[in-house]
Amino acid sequence: MSSDTPFSPQDETPEALDRFYNQSRPIDLASWLSELPLDQARRHLAAMPLPRQAATFGALSLKDQTALAAVIPAPSLNVIVTLMSADDRVDLFQCHGPIEQKRLLQTPRSKVCRDIQHWRKSQANTLASSLNAGARAT
Repeated sequence: MSSDTPFSPQDETPEALDRFYNQSRPIDLASWLSELPLDQARRHLAAMPLPRQAATFGALSLKDQTALAAVIPAPSLNVIVTLMSADDRVDLFQCHGPIEQKRLLQTPRSKVCRDIQHWRKSQANTLASSLNAGARAT
């Protein structure tokens, strides 16, 4: 960890790190993680309580989410993604290619799958409404 990082834990003892993870805002943790080497960021994210992992992961940029998603074990990633907000899950899914999308959709009951299906239906409904409104106006 670089010493010039303005927002970082006071020391790296388990107690200090736990306090740091739980008292910091997810956006600040995301900013801090984005400055760390990928493996170190992955280890710190994994050490956070699960709800904090999801909130912090959701606060990362899509670029950082994608990089971390590639190195987080699939079962752990599935838990994090399941706990993320629906909007964050859809954004994450959309920025991945088919291979990563399949990894995110491991289980048929995955929240990601339901969110994407809901998003696609709402997009189709919006398009249909727009087309119907345009047809009525002419």
